Amino acid sequence: KGGKGGLLDNGTHVPLVISYPGGGKTGVTAGELVEFSDFVPTFAEAAGAALPSEIDGISFYKILVNSRYRARKSIFIHYYPDTRKVSQRAGCFIRTGRYKLYSDGRFYDMASDKWEKEVLEVSLLKKDAKKTYTKLNKELQKKPVWDFTRPHRE
Repeated sequence: KGGKGGLLDNGTHVPLVISYPGGGKTGVTAGELVEFSDFVPTFAEAAGAALPSEIDGISFYKILVNSRYRARKSIFIHYYPDTRKVSQRAGCFIRTGRYKLYSDGRFYDMASDKWEKEVLEVSLLKKDAKKTYTKLNKELQKKPVWDFTRPHRE
């Protein structure tokens, strides 16, 4: 409740309901991670269209037709509800199905803390969580930083 416009799970981890008559079985529930950049590649594959080279999303079309799908291990979200009040990385996180790491270093176990009340202390993490933190942090550092000096395209 009340999550839209924010970065908590109730605003970013939302259901995606698709009706695809050309697909496989109906009534299928999938739990794979999908991010915003995945829609164009999915639509292109469904339409049999060529994909522009500058697109970096991953098609989830195979989920729609109940075919073998290589799921994402993590997703990256850049979201700013009000760009007048943010720094270049303020609304940025990367997550797996279980863990979520913000660009400011806050790290959460979403399986036990979906409201993000308790930041995990990196030095106290168990081996598997620490390994995930390290991997997500490394991946996050490779992601783009928004440039607010350029004018927005309308």
